[in-house]
Amino acid sequence: MARSTSNQFKVLQSQFWTKGQLKTFLSHFKIFIYSDEMMPQARIHLDRPLPAPFAWASVAEPMNIDDDVTCATLSEDHCSVAFGTASGMVHIVAVNKDWLHMNMVRREKLFTAHQEPVLACAGDRQPLTSSADRMRLWCTRTGFCQKVFAHHGAMSVAFDPKGCYFASASNDNVARVWRVDPAEHFVSFFGHLARLEVCLFHPNGKYLATGSADATGRIWDCEKRTQMRLFRGHKAPITAMAYSVCGRYLVSGGRDDLIIVWDTTTERITCSLTQPNAKIASIDFSYCNNLLVVWSQDCHLSPWEFQLLVKCPEKKVSSTQGTKASELALISTIQACKNGIFLQSGFVGRDALIVIWTMSSRKVIELSPKAAEKKTALVKALETFTLNVEK
Repeated sequence: MARSTSNQFKVLQSQFWTKGQLKTFLSHFKIFIYSDEMMPQARIHLDRPLPAPFAWASVAEPMNIDDDVTCATLSEDHCSVAFGTASGMVHIVAVNKDWLHMNMVRREKLFTAHQEPVLACAGDRQPLTSSADRMRLWCTRTGFCQKVFAHHGAMSVAFDPKGCYFASASNDNVARVWRVDPAEHFVSFFGHLARLEVCLFHPNGKYLATGSADATGRIWDCEKRTQMRLFRGHKAPITAMAYSVCGRYLVSGGRDDLIIVWDTTTERITCSLTQPNAKIASIDFSYCNNLLVVWSQDCHLSPWEFQLLVKCPEKKVSSTQGTKASELALISTIQACKNGIFLQSGFVGRDALIVIWTMSSRKVIELSPKAAEKKTALVKALETFTLNVEK
């Protein structure tokens, strides 16, 4: 261990250990010390078998491996995954919750009512899917379409926290809020100048946030049916949004590689960050509200310490001091999977992430022609895995 760590360890030993305990410890262990300036040293590898096999992924492939996976959603209990394909099919697969067995994936339901590619999906017990033809609400018990909504072209759908309403962000520049029962929309929000890319409800369920290709974000009051906030700062379409657990902050990401933290009470920018890998695909908050995770479409992961970000004043965002503060808040940048396309993610527990991604057949053909000829199960695969985020 490092010298500073060794000194701290000795202090703890002197405070809490008896002489007999210290003698027993020294008879079983030998500590190697290195200077703090050196890189962390690897522990001595013992020639012993691992206690148990570790599998980081569970694979589920469409019925037709030539069918592209377009979207996915994870159930609230993290035991099933629903994903839509370019042929209009919707698959629901059950996944072993402990994620330790690669082959513990079984297909539960297959829905084939859509005639166009599935654009978005959401929901847990009642999956909601959107296509160029209609929006449909499915019953997972019977496997049939429960309700059909007379609307098409929704690029994003999201349920409210109680599951009584859902919102759709459409390519006609309009955001709509729908009742699940009866199957009709009761409010439409006009104001965006280009198609909507993303929508989500506030944790209290009263407000709806939308991001558009006009590079603006807006918050709407679903009860008063009016616009509450207008956020202008992005230079390209906004593709991802997330509310903090407390509900005060709204984080948006776009194709300009910018991540902006907004204070919804003042309608001002709290902090702005950059992730120069690919367009921002998703933003997640941990349950403790201390960890902000940003995903790029190419499966680059950047976890940030959110409390450090919100403590940076707006005036220091572009200054050297503000830049250093943002750099300190960045925990790491991780390539979660190579040649993958991000679909969806969610936190499990305090610091575990479940991520759903798909592999494009075009990328497989370009990188490995032999693998494309064999058409293995990895082509067009939908994989889930857990990733422990540690500083």
